Amino acid sequence: MRNRIIAGALGCALLSGGAVAAFAATPANTTLDFKVKPSTTNAGTLKKPKITNLTVTIKGDTTDGMGQPATSVALNTILPRQWRINSERWPKKKRCSIQKVNQQKSDKSCPNGSKVGSGTSIAKVNDGASTQKLFVTAYVIENGDIGFFLKNDGGATVNQMIVGNTVKGFKLNVKIPREIQEPFPGLPTGISLLKVNFKGSVRVKGKPIGILSTIGCPKSKKWRFTEVNVYRGGASNKDTDTVRCTK
Repeated sequence: MRNRIIAGALGCALLSGGAVAAFAATPANTTLDFKVKPSTTNAGTLKKPKITNLTVTIKGDTTDGMGQPATSVALNTILPRQWRINSERWPKKKRCSIQKVNQQKSDKSCPNGSKVGSGTSIAKVNDGASTQKLFVTAYVIENGDIGFFLKNDGGATVNQMIVGNTVKGFKLNVKIPREIQEPFPGLPTGISLLKVNFKGSVRVKGKPIGILSTIGCPKSKKWRFTEVNVYRGGASNKDTDTVRCTK
């Protein structure tokens, strides 16, 4: 689904000044397209949760197809209430230290079993004239949240893990630091594609658990997923995707 944000009079004045404003699109001119693909649509139950992998795809563009999307400061993903993020149940010995990763600028210290996803991010920069590609790897981190290690593929050097806070077991809120928003000083980026496949499982007390699991299918027989993209200045864009499920 494709949604245009209703942002009223928001414009470049909401973005940081100078050269930054010259290259950043307004939220009103930015679109969001959000899609998900679960590995199975056959739901589990409260007594028998079903491990389910999930591919999340976020696309950003402009309403006229010119330039670049607005600069994102946060990505908030809301799963159906019949889904569970199980990072807080992860064994402590299989959790990654975000402090060590960012000190070493490498994810090699993350233990086996802590990896729970991987993907790619592509952002536009310089009014859409250039792109910045990042490899994304997701890990369960020490406090039970999910850390995303970002590594550049050419261009500005990026080797940093950022935090995805898990909320109520079915929400994932990721704040994007300034240095990721703007890896080239004075040139903010706009996300044109972010695709991550969440996949990983461990054993807890002899029973397998996945980073994601389902515990039911609602009466509508549809799972509803929501993405909220928050931009500089506080404006946001929301899109949803639904997937039919069976009990």
